Amino acid sequence: MTIPVFNKEKTIEAFGGDEEILFSVSLAFVDELPGELSKLKLAIDECDLDTIRISVHTLKGQAGTFYAEEAKIMAAELEAFSKDSELEAIKEKIEDFEKAFLDLKAEVTKMLNNRDQ
Repeated sequence: MTIPVFNKEKTIEAFGGDEEILFSVSLAFVDELPGELSKLKLAIDECDLDTIRISVHTLKGQAGTFYAEEAKIMAAELEAFSKDSELEAIKEKIEDFEKAFLDLKAEVTKMLNNRDQ
């Protein structure tokens, strides 16, 4: 069984059924994700474990907002690696991590586009 990228029903429920708030949060996520991923990659290039930890923690929270389990698990893993100063492990996982978040962005964008129809 395939795990969905995110759980729309649980996400709407978490916002008390208020789709306007969900729409605003979703727009912010879609707009801010590229910058957050760029900041993370720069921090990796600069071996800045504190910035990596903060950035990954932020993204983990965003994944949690959308009940995006795969992205959240990957973020928790990278966060643990950053706390343990395991930069090489982070470098090995960053492509899969980025893909999980870009998949989430694509699904959230699809949800936003469907709202306008």
